[in-house]
Amino acid sequence: MSEFEFRRLIPLSAATSLVSVGCAGVEVPSAKEERAATITEIAKQVCEGSHGCSPEYFYEDFNSISECSSYYERYIEEYLNYARQAYGRACAEAYLDLFECSVESSTCELDYDDVRESCEDEYEALYDECGYY
Repeated sequence: MSEFEFRRLIPLSAATSLVSVGCAGVEVPSAKEERAATITEIAKQVCEGSHGCSPEYFYEDFNSISECSSYYERYIEEYLNYARQAYGRACAEAYLDLFECSVESSTCELDYDDVRESCEDEYEALYDECGYY
């Protein structure tokens, strides 16, 4: 290795070690924190999508995206709590996956058949874990 190449490796090695040390202090969120963040994101996407597609209908029910998001966060959490209590944690997780897929697959021209096709794996998991859909 030439001296030039060696000198280029020193800053690279230093940067790599700083990144490695910095990452060691990063806390990994718990499953509960990740689930809460997912629910928050789903609720926000629902509300932003609704507002973007039809603001006049959106404002019939909500005064703001924030109010809408809070409503849907509570709604989803209540639904998941029921599924968890009635059918178990795996069922609740399957519902959360389905909610997430449904929101990501939805458009202003909501076509339930398209959503169902896009989320086929999630519907199957829901059936497997909860026994229905």
